[in-house]
Amino acid sequence: MSRRLKQIPEKVSLLVAEKPSVARAVAQFLAQRAGRELSRTAGVSQYNPVFEFQYPFQSTTQLFRVTSVSGHVMGTEFPASVKDWNPDTIDELFKIDVVKQPLQAARGVLQNLHACTKGVDSLILWLDCDREGEAIAFDVLEHCREKNENLEVHRAHFSALTMQDVTNAMENLTPPNKNMSDAVKVR
Repeated sequence: MSRRLKQIPEKVSLLVAEKPSVARAVAQFLAQRAGRELSRTAGVSQYNPVFEFQYPFQSTTQLFRVTSVSGHVMGTEFPASVKDWNPDTIDELFKIDVVKQPLQAARGVLQNLHACTKGVDSLILWLDCDREGEAIAFDVLEHCREKNENLEVHRAHFSALTMQDVTNAMENLTPPNKNMSDAVKVR
């Protein structure tokens, strides 16, 4: 499982899961389904390894690169101009845009995503299938698009980590849902 792939297909897809255990399970199930050898390498983030294998996708055999985040990677806060919460600025809080920035604990994870995005044609998001997962999916998407703005993006929907659910999710990819992500931001 530690050997690198010798031949790299023409297209590369990056699959990003919400946590390392999900990335490992998705990679194992899909590699097994395709009858392919799975390689594992250390990621830039020590807790987020990278798995690679070849998989038939979109009428071709692609290199699938699977990694993960570790929950939320971005945080939001009010700008410094209103951080003191003075009573005369309370009304302003409802009008001011919040500042979005990487969480300190997620900096290595984000560096790992940047490294994994190099040379990638498509991004498949394997995050939890709830509003929080969709919000994380859009943070991952935005971060990956910083390195590769032409990514084709898909969303996998699954309810369990079984061969059947993972295979079904892979066969029924959808676009990510911006409305669910925005619901988290509004809250």
